[in-house]
Amino acid sequence: MKKQLTINVGLNNNNFDQKTILAYFERLYTWSGAYKLLKYTFEVGEWQGQKEITFVGLFEYSYSNASKVLTDFEKIASVMNQQAIAIKCEGLQAIAYNISAKNKTQVFNENYFYNIVKQPKTKNDEQRNKRNVKQP
Repeated sequence: MKKQLTINVGLNNNNFDQKTILAYFERLYTWSGAYKLLKYTFEVGEWQGQKEITFVGLFEYSYSNASKVLTDFEKIASVMNQQAIAIKCEGLQAIAYNISAKNKTQVFNENYFYNIVKQPKTKNDEQRNKRNVKQP
């Protein structure tokens, strides 16, 4: 059964720029067979009080175990030399930290998380839906 996963990846301290991160996530399904990018956008988000461009991706996946998703995105954060990736899927809202990260004190906070929403639930979601969401 296919499920959906949304991620937020800030680009301030990432080795990948917008073009490279998009190419990486577009190819992820080919490499892993697990995560297919359905839609994406770039937003101006915030991490530890600093504004940053944030990749927001909606993926399809078929794992039944949310801990497998968390482990996979910890590895992806490590590949990107990214401190953390915020993830949200069925049964899980978490920060996937780079495997070598030392300061793992942040917790998932819905107020800082961008979704790619089909049906707006709040006024804020309506405004987010008006942005330029793309399909790969």
